[in-house]
Amino acid sequence: QFWIVDLTTLDAQPLEDIGFHAGGFNTSRIDGRNFALVPSGDYETTAVYEILADDHAEQRWESSGWSTELVKLR
Repeated sequence: QFWIVDLTTLDAQPLEDIGFHAGGFNTSRIDGRNFALVPSGDYETTAVYEILADDHAEQRWESSGWSTELVKLR
């Protein structure tokens, strides 16, 4: 499960919007936006979540297979 940690106070809380997952994940930062790529239990799909400034996450899309990185194309 993902957790949000305040590095100033060291307070932590679970990021409930993503919940439990297969155990692996990757992150990408593009244009100041933070994304978590989270595999399904069988690694056949990857859900892409945007981690928002209010310590919530919103699923943006799902792709086939185990995706490991987002890149910005110009």
